[in-house]
Amino acid sequence: MERESRNGTQYQQRNRKQRAFHHVLRMLPSARIHAFSRQGGFMLQISALQLAELLAGIGRAQAAMVQGLESELAGVRSGRIIPAVQNVAHLRDHPEPTLVDLPVRVFLASMGRVGPDPATIARDLERLISGTVVAPSTKEEAAALSAPASAAPAAPAAAGGDALDFSKPA
Repeated sequence: MERESRNGTQYQQRNRKQRAFHHVLRMLPSARIHAFSRQGGFMLQISALQLAELLAGIGRAQAAMVQGLESELAGVRSGRIIPAVQNVAHLRDHPEPTLVDLPVRVFLASMGRVGPDPATIARDLERLISGTVVAPSTKEEAAALSAPASAAPAAPAAAGGDALDFSKPA
C-alpha cells in the first residue's frame, strides 16, 4: 500500500513538472528542445542572440534602477556608481572583454545614450564561448588595439631616452 502511494506521488510530481515545463515552452516559443536530462525532464538550448537580448534587458533594468537613484540622490551616478562599475568591468586591465566582464560592460553600455547592440553582444558571446581569443603578442600591439581609431600613431622612442627630455626644444 505504501509503495503504491509513493508511486502515485512520484507520478503526480512528474506530471506537475511536465505541465510547468510545457507552460514555460509556451512562454518561450523560440527556445527549442535539445535533449532529455538524466532526471527525465527537458533541457532548453538558447541561441547566442537570445542570451544577448536577455543580457541587454537585464542591463536596461539595472540602468533604470541607477536612473531612479540619480533622481533621488543627485551625483550618485557619476560620483559613486560609474567608478565602481568601471572598476569591476576591468576596462583598463584588458580592452577585450572576458566572459566575466561582459555583463558589466553591457550594463555600462545600457547607461549610455544608445544602449547595447544585441548583435554585437552575441558576437562577443560566440567569440568568448568558442575560445578563439586573439591575444596581442606585444604591449605595442595591445596598445594599438585598445587605442581609439582616430589617435595618431606614436613616434618611435629615440635612443638614450631623449624623447622624454622635456627641457630640450622639440
